[in-house]
Amino acid sequence: MNDNWKTMIPWFMTVISTIALILLAIFLYNNIEWFKTQAVGSEEWQVPLFQMHIHHLHLSMIKRSVGLFSGFSALFIGMAVCFYSMKQQSTMDLKSANLSVVLATSSPGIIAMVLGCYLITATIDSKDDFPGYPASQQTSTDKSESLTSAQEKARKLLEESQQ
Repeated sequence: MNDNWKTMIPWFMTVISTIALILLAIFLYNNIEWFKTQAVGSEEWQVPLFQMHIHHLHLSMIKRSVGLFSGFSALFIGMAVCFYSMKQQSTMDLKSANLSVVLATSSPGIIAMVLGCYLITATIDSKDDFPGYPASQQTSTDKSESLTSAQEKARKLLEESQQ
C-alpha cells in the first residue's frame, strides 16, 4: 500500500494541478472576453476618452490574470515537488553552537509554495489608480434623465408664464 501511494501521488498531483490550471485559465479567458464584449458593445465606445479608460482597465485585468495564473502555477509546482521529494528525503545539516539549520529536499517545493502564495496575495492586493471617467461624458441614460428634468422645468416655466 505504501509503495503504491508513493508511485501514484506524483501522477495524482500532476493531473489535479493540470486540471485546476486549465479551469483557471478558462475562467480568466472568459472573464476577459466578457469584459471586451461589454465594453466594445457600449454606446460610449465611440468616445476616445472612454476607449482609453477601457484599455487601461483591460490591461489591468490581464495583469491580474497573469499574476493569479503564475501564483497558482508556482503553488501547484511547489506542492508537487514537496510530495515527490517525500519519497526519498535527504537532508543536509549545518550546526554551530548557537544555530542549527537543516535543508531538506522538499525545501525548494516549500519555497515555490511560498512564492506562489505571495504572487496570489500581491495580485489580489494590487490596486490600480485610474482617473475617474469625467462626469461631462454622460451615458445615454444620464442624458435622457437630464432631458426629462429639463422638460419638466420647461413645463413648469410655461405653466407659470400662462398664469
